[in-house]
Amino acid sequence: MTKSVTICALFVALNSWSVASACSCRPGTTLEQQYEGADTILIAKISGCAPDRLSENGYCHGHGWAFETVENLKGSSAAGGVQPSDAGSAITSCDISLKVGDTYLLFLRTGRTYLCTGTGSLSGENGVRKMREVEILRAYRDGAITRITNPWHFSDSGWQCSIDHQFEGADIRFTYQYAMPSMAGQQGGGTLPKPIPRMMVRMIDPVGGPTLFSINADPVPLTRSTVELPRGTRFSFEMTHGDAALALLDRMSSPAELVVTGTRSASDGTTEPFRAITHTAGVPQLAAEFKACVGAHSDLN
Repeated sequence: MTKSVTICALFVALNSWSVASACSCRPGTTLEQQYEGADTILIAKISGCAPDRLSENGYCHGHGWAFETVENLKGSSAAGGVQPSDAGSAITSCDISLKVGDTYLLFLRTGRTYLCTGTGSLSGENGVRKMREVEILRAYRDGAITRITNPWHFSDSGWQCSIDHQFEGADIRFTYQYAMPSMAGQQGGGTLPKPIPRMMVRMIDPVGGPTLFSINADPVPLTRSTVELPRGTRFSFEMTHGDAALALLDRMSSPAELVVTGTRSASDGTTEPFRAITHTAGVPQLAAEFKACVGAHSDLN
């Protein structure tokens, strides 16, 4: 793989980790934090839209939508109705456009939702991800679990398959980019020479030394990489690739405790030690899907 292709592949992987900078969403926000930030969480069907907020393709802008509650996951279900046209008439980059007729997982605060809240459609590829979150929120509502944790996710975009998991202040991600993304960003626009599985661990707001990663208290040797993103942002993460990445995925297919440690920025401008813990529940099935994706494109190796 040439250096230019490698940089592009890494940038695409990193960019898929980020959120819309125009909205200033804080990276690393967990499902538990999204739950705490909402006074109402619903599964709801978008049933209508104020005429001045409806686009030609059926999307409703600027909180002009109405919805029908399908299931209440937190708070009151009586939060529907079309918002008055003078309420939030200045549409911002954080607003979400919701498609009339589609069903969403809605995170609402005072009847409104935004890009960073966790709201998402239950249709399409992203719908699989959101349905896993629904299952966790439903289990928490019903008392089957005592804490909300982010699920592990597998996806295949048509040019890259990945497993990703976000927990408080850290991310773990496996990627296998087997094609260049097309201009539309949906399906592969050309094959890559010798695609290589990669595993990355990122700590949010790291300072100083490397982010350390361990499986059942056994330290895992990873290599630090730093990438310059647009606007001068420096993005550091720990990575391994090839057979070593697949070997780590095998280890994580058994029950294990995963720990990320390091030093990060504190809210008062100082630094503080950081330690985050997660577990591998749900990884075995996703690992099988990831390996199937690798195997399906093994002729490119």
